[in-house]
Amino acid sequence: MNASPVIGLVFSSQRNVDNVRKVLEGKPCRLVEAVFDLEDAVEPVRQIIEEQGVEVILSRRGTAYILRQLSVPVVALADTTASQLRALKKASTMGQRIGITQIRTGECNVALCEELLGFQPEIILYSDKRSLEEGVLHAQQRGIEIVVGGDITRRAAQKCGLPFVDLHDQPEIPASFFDSIVNIVQTQRKALKEKERYRSILDGISEGILAVDERGAIEEINPQACSMLQVNALKVIGTPVNSVFPALPLADAHERHEPLHNVTAVCKQREQFIVNTIPIRVGKKAAGAVFSIQPAARILQAEESVRQAYNRGFRARYTLEDFLHMSRAVAVLLEQARLYAPSEAGVCITGESGTGKEILAQGIHNASPRKHGPFVPLNCAAMPESLLESELFGYAEGTFTGGRRGGKIGIFELAQGGTLFLDEVGTISPSFQTRLLRVLQEKEIMRLGSNVVVPADVRIIAAASSDLWQDVAEGRLREDLYYRLHVLPLHIPPLRERKEDIPLLVEAFLHEFHAQYEAEQRPRLHLPEAFGRALQTLPWPGNVRQLRAVAERLTVISPHGYDAGVCGRLLEELRHPGLPQNPAASVRQKTPLTLERVREALQSCGNSKVRAAALLGISRSTLWRLCKELD
Repeated sequence: MNASPVIGLVFSSQRNVDNVRKVLEGKPCRLVEAVFDLEDAVEPVRQIIEEQGVEVILSRRGTAYILRQLSVPVVALADTTASQLRALKKASTMGQRIGITQIRTGECNVALCEELLGFQPEIILYSDKRSLEEGVLHAQQRGIEIVVGGDITRRAAQKCGLPFVDLHDQPEIPASFFDSIVNIVQTQRKALKEKERYRSILDGISEGILAVDERGAIEEINPQACSMLQVNALKVIGTPVNSVFPALPLADAHERHEPLHNVTAVCKQREQFIVNTIPIRVGKKAAGAVFSIQPAARILQAEESVRQAYNRGFRARYTLEDFLHMSRAVAVLLEQARLYAPSEAGVCITGESGTGKEILAQGIHNASPRKHGPFVPLNCAAMPESLLESELFGYAEGTFTGGRRGGKIGIFELAQGGTLFLDEVGTISPSFQTRLLRVLQEKEIMRLGSNVVVPADVRIIAAASSDLWQDVAEGRLREDLYYRLHVLPLHIPPLRERKEDIPLLVEAFLHEFHAQYEAEQRPRLHLPEAFGRALQTLPWPGNVRQLRAVAERLTVISPHGYDAGVCGRLLEELRHPGLPQNPAASVRQKTPLTLERVREALQSCGNSKVRAAALLGISRSTLWRLCKELD
């Protein structure tokens, strides 16, 4: 136990307080003392508990019995059989008819008294101060000559003028008493921690939660349910659940062993809800049920957000079959991807820029059970840190000056039921990594400026062009986040390590771009095998992205089909990037660009501005400007 227990000593006399304090002297605890009788103790002690943080109450007999209604454990210092026999024996020397007070039956072993002392005392039962005084008075009227009890009994006996023997004249407190108190406090602290955790969960989730007992009376209701049903928690606790939710399927919840899912019910205000029910059973006996409720309108709104995600283009266009290859390395990679796809575990794709990480991520999404959900990509490197948090998590209305009315839905919510692709995840800041890690662990998010927790039903596929483990070693990436992201790793080899894929990829790209220029009725570009082999000798630092750009350029500069001279110069340029490889082009760049040259270029290219711009070595926008001058 980290902190010393706070113990309340509540007795009817200072003498009893002093006796217990002596026993606890030197023990690691803080004592809070109070002297009160029976029901008079309840409210003052309740206040002491709140103000002093008392964790356990020590008291005697009647007062302990009455204080059991308080929020902390109450330990009664029990009267031992020896102390009772000792007090009764002393009383027998003072009179023949003896009474002993008890807060409840069974405290005094009457048969044992008769066996050892030769008489049976009369039991005087009481429940509060008034019943004790009346009980002692009636006992006197029946001929009782002496009364045995505690300090409260002493005062009642004095009122009647009866002799009194103190039951606690020689208090007996065992040596292990403090250890028992510590165990009680530890148990209480653990229970409070669990209760707070339970309450935090109830208050934090976005669904409405009601818990009822076996009679259907409400035992718990969270703030979200109160808001949805327009009720006050203090007023509905203990009332029948049907008083606020007449159509709730309570009987089915009690009778069935299995939960009920997605039941439609109407509340007292006639609003329609979707209800899920979990029955609580102890053995075979019904012990209540837990209901989670959500307005049907909210479900429709969530479905609408998914539809909006699709409408915004948040869907995966590529499958694993679209990842073209001839190489064994990529074949093995795709086998792993197909193995990983059905899992909910996070995937981490590494590879140089331009190798096709997003295409692979889309393929995994479309091969997974989430394929009908959205696929939402986010390039973390392209997003300023100041915007990244609001983009990912969204924000509530009023969070920012100038923010949207009604707030903004975040990318995590847009990706609900689908996949979130975080590209260049190694570039995010350490402060943001902490929040991302929590989302991955807890599977829940909160919009900025909101205290409502939203479950995050999202699969994460991360990607990086850097060595993430090197980022961890150099302190740029949290190690615990690395392990969260790197559950199912995939590495795409660079194009230079799978050159057998190049001819297949080039043919696919040329086919794609031929379709784009189909309106110009140009012939399909077919490259000779020698040119394909020459492409395989290049280093391709830009990988597949660079190869695709080269295929588009070949399509543009070859309007009449394959031209060995044009394509040869392109190869030289690719071998020696940054150096002028086309002498004619260099001459053209040094020759003043006249309107006459522009007219000639357009005529030779059949008025194709794309081809004319490439022929002149200028951008299309420059050509458009010159064409306006020609007009």
